[in-house]
Amino acid sequence: MFISSHLIETKVKILNRSCIFVDVICFPNAKINLGLRVLCKRPDGYHEIETIMLPVPIYDILEIVPTESFEYKSYGLAIPDDGNLSLVEKAYQLMHENYGIGPVGIHLKKQIPIGAGLGGGSSDAAFTLKALNHWFRSEEHTSELQSPCNLVCRLLLEKK
Repeated sequence: MFISSHLIETKVKILNRSCIFVDVICFPNAKINLGLRVLCKRPDGYHEIETIMLPVPIYDILEIVPTESFEYKSYGLAIPDDGNLSLVEKAYQLMHENYGIGPVGIHLKKQIPIGAGLGGGSSDAAFTLKALNHWFRSEEHTSELQSPCNLVCRLLLEKK
């Protein structure tokens, strides 16, 4: 339910009897935690937790389009700039470095409130990985991509 209910809409053009992808649009959703118990701190700085996560109908809009070089643009709610790559950019970088995917333009309309515990950034990263897998037809890599993701991202990737 997390990722498949509003997964991916692909627009294509048919030119000279060949299929060319025009863009991929998906709608990363928010989640809420019903209860949360912190178990321990892991060596990587994250915490092991016990929780029940439920999707909520608040969505960002993620569009991936063909480009000559990688570009990322964010609109809507402002994402704080801490000097690091966004989770969406990290997701693209992971696919590019590990599987040699080509350049794309990623446009994110941010609507899920930031810093509210709704998992918007993780959802955006998980949907970026799924959309890039869809775009480049590399679905078999999804399980391999889960390891560098945080818990929310992994759960979103696992939902069919």
